[in-house]
Amino acid sequence: AHLNRNPQSTRVRFGYARSLYNDHRTLEALVQVQRVVADEPDYAAAWLLLGRLRLEARELQQAQDIGLRALNLSKKETPPGAQVTATQALYLLFDVALAKQEWQAAANWLDQADSPDNANTVLYKRAVLQGKRGYIAQGYALLDRMAQDSDQALRLKLITKAQWLREFAQFAQAYTVLTELNQRFPDDADLLYEQAMMADKLGQSADMERLLKLVMAVKPDHHHAYNALGYSLADKGERLPEAKALIEKALEFAPNDPYIIDSLGWAYFRMGNFAKAQEVLRKAYSIKADGEIAAHLGEVLWADNQREAAVTLWREALTRHTDNETLRNTMLRFGITP
Repeated sequence: AHLNRNPQSTRVRFGYARSLYNDHRTLEALVQVQRVVADEPDYAAAWLLLGRLRLEARELQQAQDIGLRALNLSKKETPPGAQVTATQALYLLFDVALAKQEWQAAANWLDQADSPDNANTVLYKRAVLQGKRGYIAQGYALLDRMAQDSDQALRLKLITKAQWLREFAQFAQAYTVLTELNQRFPDDADLLYEQAMMADKLGQSADMERLLKLVMAVKPDHHHAYNALGYSLADKGERLPEAKALIEKALEFAPNDPYIIDSLGWAYFRMGNFAKAQEVLRKAYSIKADGEIAAHLGEVLWADNQREAAVTLWREALTRHTDNETLRNTMLRFGITP
């Protein structure tokens, strides 16, 4: 409403763009942040957000150029803002180098970002770099260097370990770490949710449902829990009315979340309502052109005898989400070579 009355209010527009981004509404965020940098070309924080959006879209050269631009802009700022901008620009450049598999360049950017103020973040990124290079054991061992001299430090260390293990598909070990976390820090909805997601990865459906229901009891507005259980049931074609109701409950708390909208579309598909499934999935894809959403929408199109449209959608999405397993597996399942 403010922007409708004051279209040149750049800082408010940036706040709006960042809010959209945090809500996974990346296409809308892109429109807003592009206008911000056009109106205020030296606004480093806006360039950093644009760089993240370019990276997510696999526009790697553009993301790298933006990271370098933000790094240069940081030199014009005064402390402590200059250091914050520089660090975030270096993280962006690290992530771009990681995506391009330029390992030495990634290490070099991290070396420049390292400082006592962000030691844990840099250590985690070094562990990720080792994992991406194939040194799984060495990467995980790096995380043992994190402090655990207080409950808060120990909690952060275990959460970081679980996050790293999940990223490198070490699901059983991640489940064990999260079990320890939940024993030490009971009734933490977010930790219970993460353990539920690991149970799902391990095919332990009953345990996942038990944990998600604990999440709902501890935090009744935890929309991710309702969505996760609803999607899981829909994906298996089980208790479909209940699945749809759970997803709709999640949407009450996060009505514009594209992943929850995707879940609802998938539930309609499993219920045999192809027209409604397409409508809902197109809405989700218009908010965030995500690989998994593309996989679902394409499968609905295929089932509705719109096979050429399905293949076109899948191939277009694959150019931006080359590593998305759901998208690749869906294409292979229908005999389409990724």
